[in-house]
Amino acid sequence: MKLGKKIAAIAASAALIASAGALAACSGGSADLNALYSSGAFTFMSAYPNFTFKQVTTSVQTIKTFDDNTYELTVTSKMISGDLAFDPADTGDMDVSGTNDRGQTVEIYYGTFTSSEEEGLLTLTLSSPTEIVKFSGGNTVGGTSYISTLAWTDAMGQAAAGEGNAALTEEQYIAANAFAQTSIVVDTATYSFTYTTLAPANA
Repeated sequence: MKLGKKIAAIAASAALIASAGALAACSGGSADLNALYSSGAFTFMSAYPNFTFKQVTTSVQTIKTFDDNTYELTVTSKMISGDLAFDPADTGDMDVSGTNDRGQTVEIYYGTFTSSEEEGLLTLTLSSPTEIVKFSGGNTVGGTSYISTLAWTDAMGQAAAGEGNAALTEEQYIAANAFAQTSIVVDTATYSFTYTTLAPANA
């Protein structure tokens, strides 16, 4: 399968996962949805010559805004690897038989926002999130994990802290994983924005 086709397929799958997760988390809420905006990106890594595989990570960000000035930002990443094929034609083919699912993460952040619009560009200023939900699974990300500050448990606190460490509180987890206030510029004609690197709030 062509690497480009594989990337496109994974990106579409990631978008569906992100959308499904956000809808599930938001179900039963009283606020009405204003809009949904989306962005995507991918990175490529080759481990040659130490290892004979290449890895692609696709990422999708979706932002839902609601009429009570709250937001829901979902970041979904999917990782796959495949055998390196030294093709003289340089087609970029990935050996399907050697393709490995390296895992995925879904992170959902909740907070408040302000906005301003000028000449078709909407600036969303997202506050640092006050609630975080995170799922991860697969080889690269260290196995399956689910943490939610919306329904915090002692077991989640211990899992977040790691074996041998004192369990984290909900507040400590948010402080360690929240991003700083961030401004994102949306093209209102396409409901899209440039994929944004989220800076840690405690940096």
